[in-house]
Amino acid sequence: MSKLDHRRLAFVIATIVVASVPAIARADEAAGSVSLREIMRHGDLATRVVFSPNGRGILSVGGPESVRLWLTATGKQVRDPLRFGDHAACVAVSKDCKKLVVRQPIAGKPGGLATKSVFRLWDVASDKPFGDALEHPSFDAKAEFSPDGRFVLTSCDSCYTFRIWDASNGKLLFDSKLHPFRGAAFSPDSRTLLIIGNDNAELWDLATNTVRCKLTARISRAVFSPDSRLVATSGGEPVARLWDATTGKELPIQIGNKSEVFLIYAIAFNPNGKSLVTTSNSRVAQFWDLTTGKPLGKPMQHKAMIKCLEFSPDGRLLLTGCEDFDTAARLWDTATGAPVGRPMNHTRSVTCAAFSPDGRLIATTSYDGFVNLWDAATGQSLCKAPRAAHNITDLAISPDGRSILTAGSDGIAQLWDLQTGKPLGKPMRHVGPITNAAFNPDGKSVVTGGMDNTLRIWDAHTGKAQNVIRHKGTVHLFTQSADGKAIATFSGDNSESSMRIQVWDVSTGLPRGQVIDYGDGIRGLSLSSGGDFLATAGLNRRAAIWKNVKGNWQARELTIDTVASVTFVEDGHAVIAAGKMGFPQKWDVTTGKLVSPRAPLSLGERFQEKVEVSRDGKRILVGGNDNLCRVWDATTFKPVGDFVRPAGGTVRATLDPTGETVLTTVINTIRGKSQRSEREEYTLALWDAVSNKPIWQPIQHDGAIAGTLFTPDGKLIVSACGDTVYVWDAKTGKATGQTIRNEVTASQ
Repeated sequence: MSKLDHRRLAFVIATIVVASVPAIARADEAAGSVSLREIMRHGDLATRVVFSPNGRGILSVGGPESVRLWLTATGKQVRDPLRFGDHAACVAVSKDCKKLVVRQPIAGKPGGLATKSVFRLWDVASDKPFGDALEHPSFDAKAEFSPDGRFVLTSCDSCYTFRIWDASNGKLLFDSKLHPFRGAAFSPDSRTLLIIGNDNAELWDLATNTVRCKLTARISRAVFSPDSRLVATSGGEPVARLWDATTGKELPIQIGNKSEVFLIYAIAFNPNGKSLVTTSNSRVAQFWDLTTGKPLGKPMQHKAMIKCLEFSPDGRLLLTGCEDFDTAARLWDTATGAPVGRPMNHTRSVTCAAFSPDGRLIATTSYDGFVNLWDAATGQSLCKAPRAAHNITDLAISPDGRSILTAGSDGIAQLWDLQTGKPLGKPMRHVGPITNAAFNPDGKSVVTGGMDNTLRIWDAHTGKAQNVIRHKGTVHLFTQSADGKAIATFSGDNSESSMRIQVWDVSTGLPRGQVIDYGDGIRGLSLSSGGDFLATAGLNRRAAIWKNVKGNWQARELTIDTVASVTFVEDGHAVIAAGKMGFPQKWDVTTGKLVSPRAPLSLGERFQEKVEVSRDGKRILVGGNDNLCRVWDATTFKPVGDFVRPAGGTVRATLDPTGETVLTTVINTIRGKSQRSEREEYTLALWDAVSNKPIWQPIQHDGAIAGTLFTPDGKLIVSACGDTVYVWDAKTGKATGQTIRNEVTASQ
């Protein structure tokens, strides 16, 4: 197929969603026997959902600011997501789903503040911008289409400016100000624009671009009636006001009760034009009769502030969604206020909800990243339930490199064959999420610690429990001795008085010596071979070596500052930490004396996040809090090369078994329009430890990376992201095709 044919095919597929064509009818017929649609996984923060006018397509908008198109009949994605470039964001969708308004990033001086907003009109079918750029004189401007799609309004609170643009070509039609500016709303017939100030609002005639009349009252929110003849407003009082949209006169109908202490928050007109609904800060919604101003039916109580109000096309049902901890959308009978069907539950807060044009379906989006379809009569989900999110919390590779251990937020640890991706043995279960997991150095057993206050030891071949060591709080961290005979745990309920370190005998599960009451948080914990010495690095940036003297652990503080990681070397006879400017230093465990060069006094200080020694003990990796890491020679304590400097935000690093390369995980925070639309972008890169140059192009993950490891031979890299383990070739950075999905079910 030629490139031209590919482009034509992409255009036809996109048109399926936005136009009524025979292909949609065929798709509906083919899907007629499908009782459940595929779950629509937007994959990131989904904030809006819109049905196409014929109801056969769905458009969802989310951040990382992408737009996805779906078939209503099957729940399948029609085409690749529409993406608008780095940091660009879709901010408005036309009612016919054919056009978008996209906010474009502004390239300015480093550290400078943006002084304007730039928007582009975007065609959904061709996935290309069109027309002139829409510039607004404020960095925080908003944009929206008129109901008929002919106009685009851009406005902002900070510069008090609103502008109307031609949606066909991006030409500016008029520009005006209202001080202060509080918001704007189009009438359903797209003939009138309501501009909200502080103690008044202006009704603009869009045919003449002139002010028709003014509404004199304190107004914070306003909405037009379906016939565009009335305007309902609220503004810091327990009543809503009704106005004639032609004359600007207030009608003698009072919605609400002036003696009420709760303030009206939002308003929506019923499509039948006979009633409206209000919400208040008491978490209650109420229907009102437009002719009498009296309440209709019972108040509709919710668990949180109501942020979504959507009527069915016939006005018989109301759909509501709440903020924060209430994760369900709800249906209500508009005549009685009684609930209809069951709550429509997501795993996180509902961000948007919409009825299909025929009123039979409901689509919802949520912070959980899914778009779901529901039966509007019953509230029953029409999509296959999404696979439970068994996110991986820790990752380990067996000493022989043949199997992988994953620990999950669902409290299940599982062994997997690295070559086939198939599970090995039975699931190993905790009662709560697992915090840490590791193989015993001999590879014969597995150790897990969790929030159920237990450390558990399992047979690495069968998954059967061998020992359970109970603690008085969550097992936050554990470390094993090199010979695998002892384990040190750090546990507690996060209060200073409860945090403790305990060393245990692996074979018996009994403590080795007294408990260490550790009143500070901990960043580094290491146990010597034999388990007689312990090294700690606390949140107070101090490091110490502990010796077991007849059951009592005695501490000797190291003469080093700003340390957060420690590790034993030379079979437990020495310990390495790093302090000033990432300069690694070594101490003799028995004498507590520094046996390496002292850090130069002129280097200054920085806080060390990690110290790691290569398997052969010849090289040391030191990582700091300034997103730099460096490899040092473990004999001369001189740097092997310059600093590794990945571009971006927070950096985590690990050393390959030979010490020749450094694997970095870079975490960048991508900010959207609001704080809730922030996301983190994770990228893997491999660097030469001597030249500090990247070996291959960075690998971008779709979600948070829980862990990265080299196989013992250094030939493969594994990374855990969400519920999946990915395997990469260490030489090329290419995926090997092996993936492990953490899909252990309760029945297994």
